[in-house]
This record gives sequence, structure tokens and C-alpha cells, in this order.
Amino acid sequence: MSAYLGEFLLVKALFFLVLMKPTDPARTDKFVKWHYRRRLFEMGLDQYQHGGTVGTSAFPTLAEFAAGSAAADHP
Repeated sequence: MSAYLGEFLLVKALFFLVLMKPTDPARTDKFVKWHYRRRLFEMGLDQYQHGGTVGTSAFPTLAEFAAGSAAADHP
């Protein structure tokens, strides 16, 4: 594994947040996925700030996130 894996994951997550932000309010599925990606970015950033690494094994799946998320109810 690369010594820069944490940095790579954070940059990739930020890239997808910017690239994939939905614009059509009728597409709630896209908003849920975007909020999911935002949450993963926040979790990864928090892990990186506290330990210098990102452990993706603690990340929820999209289905787990959508089931327990207020973002699933409204964009």
C-alpha cells in the first residue's frame, strides 16, 4: 500500500462530491447518494486528522446510510 493512501482517498472523495452534486430536486436518489458521499468524506477527514490514516472498514454502506439518514427523506 502507498504511504499516501489516506490523502488519495480524501482527494478522491472531494472530487466526487464536487463532480456529482445533483441539481434536479426531483431526483432524491441522487441527493441521498451525494449526502452519503459527503458523510464518507467527513468520516475520512476526521479519521485522517486524528490518526493520519483512513480506515474504510468503519464506513457504512449506502443502504445502511439511507436507512438511518434524514437525507433520505428530503433533498
